[in-house]
Amino acid sequence: METYGLEKLGIINASAVYRNLTPAQLTEHALRRGEGTLSNTGALVVKTGKYTGRSANDKFIVDTPAVHDEIAWGKVNRPIEKARFDAIRAKVIAYLQGKEIFIFDGFAGADPKYTKAFRIVNELASQNLFIHQLLRRPTAEQLKDFREDYTIIAAPGFKCIPEIDGTRSEAAILVDYEAHEVVICGTQYAGEIKKSVFSVMNYVLPKQGVFPMHCSANIGKHGDSAVFFGLSGTGKTTLSADPNRMLIGDDEHGWADDSVFNFEGGCYAKVINLDKESEPDIYNAIKRNALLENVTLDAEGNREFSFARKPGADMYLTAAQVEAADISRFGIVHAGSCSLSGGSAAEATVYALKEAARQRKLVSFDVNYRDLLWDGDRAAAAKAVQSVLPYVDLLKVSDDETDMVGGEEVLPLLRERYGISAVVETLGRDGARCFFDGKTLPCPGIPSDAVDTTGAGDAFWGGFLSTLCEAGVTDSLMLSENLILSAMKRGCAAGALCVKQKGAMESLPTSEALNNFLKELSQ
Repeated sequence: METYGLEKLGIINASAVYRNLTPAQLTEHALRRGEGTLSNTGALVVKTGKYTGRSANDKFIVDTPAVHDEIAWGKVNRPIEKARFDAIRAKVIAYLQGKEIFIFDGFAGADPKYTKAFRIVNELASQNLFIHQLLRRPTAEQLKDFREDYTIIAAPGFKCIPEIDGTRSEAAILVDYEAHEVVICGTQYAGEIKKSVFSVMNYVLPKQGVFPMHCSANIGKHGDSAVFFGLSGTGKTTLSADPNRMLIGDDEHGWADDSVFNFEGGCYAKVINLDKESEPDIYNAIKRNALLENVTLDAEGNREFSFARKPGADMYLTAAQVEAADISRFGIVHAGSCSLSGGSAAEATVYALKEAARQRKLVSFDVNYRDLLWDGDRAAAAKAVQSVLPYVDLLKVSDDETDMVGGEEVLPLLRERYGISAVVETLGRDGARCFFDGKTLPCPGIPSDAVDTTGAGDAFWGGFLSTLCEAGVTDSLMLSENLILSAMKRGCAAGALCVKQKGAMESLPTSEALNNFLKELSQ
């Protein structure tokens, strides 16, 4: 196993070592490890526990002769003996043995004259995602020959014992400027990593004639730069994100004789009372590959943020890439409106549905409207959805999406209008109902304590379709009232199980779990 030089730190027995993973990979690891959940926009949401902000009173600087006269000691810069630092560091290194380790090697300082290389060693994948998105990323060539100037070790799972370790609490942020190391433990708040980078830059750059600043900055068309000072939450990020000026950065900068430059490569903004109209750039950044800290779900388990996606197959798949032979392998072909919202994938989706209908496959479609994918244009979304309904056999629509297909009163008429065999309307906690063969088939909801409803709709439809698959249904003529009622019950059970857990994909129940739950319900 490649360890990327962790032995130098004393970590010699890691269970796995990952270096500079992509945001998608880090998100997957974080979800696998139970570190967080996905918002309905695809952002990773984590709770940082006891510490939801910086713990300034728990920060210490190692007092050595080499740095003693360069530090303004006092309430902000508290000294700690080198021996105590070494003792805590040794405990942290011992704690990390046998664990998964996530490394990010990157840079701080956009001006190459003042760039510093940092190695961040994380216990948590979510914290590694944070710093991956915040610092400046190396190219493949830079990574090949990477040599760090400073190392930051973050182990939030290790708790200090103040009476033994000489700290103020279980959390500690320990900076050893002479050893070029920072140790962070006892706090999961990722901002401590970012501020440790700033502490290092704040120490080293004045020696190079650079003034470090806690500010945001932007630049006008004529090269006129502006800096905005203020405490956290006072609007620096909002002011610097002026659409008429180019953003330099939102938080930490250096002011040299010939430049104002960002230390970072990402943005760390507060989202409390975030408004789409006044802060569109920040609002629209809450999407896949972003990290949200300490965001609270509403009573129904929803997170109200923008919906966005990383460009990929769901946008750029072409009709030419959809093979008729591939479609022929399956009994049920499913699609949703998200892939109709733009790009060549819209054409590919229509082609796939047409081809599936031509081959007499059972075609399933989920309206699944997402406002920001359509720029709020519900009429355009409805037009796109209705354009594919002639190819659909099974339609899923939630009670707040009925306008997409013509309105609530139209649902029983869709069979006659488009030839849709079964129209299933989901009703949230009240269950679902199906319009089939001139009848309305009700299915009551299954009571469940909702923790997170992100994947409830997908879980329902997965349970519904899996019932048909297990029954060998490949044609709409094979549908029956009893089968549809059974499918809706299984779907409601899948949704009830899903909302008990946080997350989207990771909360979807397995067939075994779903079958066991259905047995419990029948007893």
